[in-house]
Amino acid sequence: MAAFSIGTVLSKTKVTADSGRRLDVAEGGLIRGRNTYEYPVYDIHFVIQTDATGKANIDTFYGTYSEAWNASTIDDMSYTWLFKTMPMVTGKDGAIRYVEFDAMGYEA
Repeated sequence: MAAFSIGTVLSKTKVTADSGRRLDVAEGGLIRGRNTYEYPVYDIHFVIQTDATGKANIDTFYGTYSEAWNASTIDDMSYTWLFKTMPMVTGKDGAIRYVEFDAMGYEA
């Protein structure tokens, strides 16, 4: 497992819990539900502040660990996660780059 610690994880980073509960309306109007997995899964939208060198490091990290489990701490909680999307620069402010990507994982 690789520890992701490139750049500054900003407060705009969003962690959303998915309990796995799937609901649907059955024939006759009854609501039916089921759990699709045993433990909560988290969708994580990372927003990283870095510079051009940091962006290159993120690209290298993605190239090396895009198929591996990774680890990060967000708001004092540890997560083990996999990349869902490729890191992309979504904004610039002088030498600062804002890099965003999505991941899915578990609370560690």
